[in-house]
Amino acid sequence: MYIQDSEHGVDLISLGQAGFILKGDGLSLMIDPYLTDCVEREVGFKRLQPPYSAPEELFADVMLNTHSHLDHLDIDALNVFAARSDMSFIGAPDCEAAYRSAGIDSERYCILSTGNSTSIGGRAEVRAVYADHGNLAPEAIGFFVVFDGVNIYNVGDSGLDIERITASLGYVTVDVMIAPINGAYGNLNAIEACVLAARIRPRILIGCHFGVFVEHGGDPGTFLAESRRLGLDGRIMVPGDSLHIDKIDH
Repeated sequence: MYIQDSEHGVDLISLGQAGFILKGDGLSLMIDPYLTDCVEREVGFKRLQPPYSAPEELFADVMLNTHSHLDHLDIDALNVFAARSDMSFIGAPDCEAAYRSAGIDSERYCILSTGNSTSIGGRAEVRAVYADHGNLAPEAIGFFVVFDGVNIYNVGDSGLDIERITASLGYVTVDVMIAPINGAYGNLNAIEACVLAARIRPRILIGCHFGVFVEHGGDPGTFLAESRRLGLDGRIMVPGDSLHIDKIDH
């Protein structure tokens, strides 16, 4: 299952929770897909909505994982993806054990700590950005992805540490910023996501990490209202929603 090719820019599709696919320049990247019920089995949090797709029906060239929590690194889906020799992986340091447990050879994955970066075949650049997920996942990261002329910043799971986050991100233009808005388990809430975005000033701000578990919370209405108040282009995407981001000169 792919997004339709676009001549310029990147297509983004929501997978629900904090999961997205990016596609452009003949390459597809998947970020933090949660596609099974492993969280309910392991933690007891029941899904409120069905997954966007079974992992067997979804493909990307590269999967990126901001940290090892099961709603970001779905171990059941990972076993499916690991069996595909043409798929590779980029993750935070705490993801390596899961990659190895799934039988993924070290040549097929890249571990990034804050400040480190890697190139994907010269067609995309991925840099790890500081994320403040506290003791829940001290090695968690965000991703700054430069892909087919579009700059995408995925905050990952993080609280509001504006100075450290913006220092790590650097003075870059951000076309799309994706941020959690659930306000639980150390994450930004709806207003905090907008406060951080007001400092970064992305072209488009997408709120995520809500609507899948009762325990996670999230208030998309407050997020949209606050983004408008701050002059931000805030968007909410449900699973299956797609968005084309035009390529521009930075």
